[in-house]
Amino acid sequence: MTKTHHHNEEPESDQQSLVNHAKENPMLYVGGIAVIAFVVIATLLFRLNSDLKSRDQASVFAAALDIEDPMEKMEALGEITKDSSKYIAEVLYMHGHAAMESEDYETAKASFTTLRDKHPGFEFTPDGVEALGAIHEINSDYEAAIAVYKDIQATWPDSFAARRQPFNIARCHEENDNPDEALAAYQDQLQTFPGSNVAAHAQQKLDQLRAKNPTLALSPVETPLLEAAPDTTN
Repeated sequence: MTKTHHHNEEPESDQQSLVNHAKENPMLYVGGIAVIAFVVIATLLFRLNSDLKSRDQASVFAAALDIEDPMEKMEALGEITKDSSKYIAEVLYMHGHAAMESEDYETAKASFTTLRDKHPGFEFTPDGVEALGAIHEINSDYEAAIAVYKDIQATWPDSFAARRQPFNIARCHEENDNPDEALAAYQDQLQTFPGSNVAAHAQQKLDQLRAKNPTLALSPVETPLLEAAPDTTN
């Protein structure tokens, strides 16, 4: 997930990790991702309302987004965009999230992978790729998820999505029982996106991690400025 999110990531109300909660309630996890998708789709709709050839086309597009059944939604979107390759990236993004809504993760993975490979320059491709990491987390493949999140940082370093990836990476390390790595990643999030909602959530998780692992308070990564000073008395 969602897992995202400044993008209004929802803080956890209990001590249970996001991913374990997702395994029991996958639609809630998808709902977290959908917060980001909602913002993106709203942006795309606004643009398309101005860009499509006619008001009728814009109305049909809006109606397609209102369809509740995810696959019917994508069929409707396909009818609008099939004659114009200009909107293929948008369709892939929306198709992937429609598949996430229906918990068809293989279809979602295919759409987001195509988006990543064929349309890396699309403004919202990093957000779509983030969902690939969420799918890996749902399948408890945390190393693969971390690789996806690091790919976002490396490939789209200036994107909004890249700025929230330390939190995702930290969550994966914590789920994989690597508290030291989780600590470092949460701290990285505080530095990468200070003052944001995701930084506030990272601080919350950092405090919880310290409470569960008291020895982390003395970790070198926790106190990098407390290294022993050279002896100058001689």
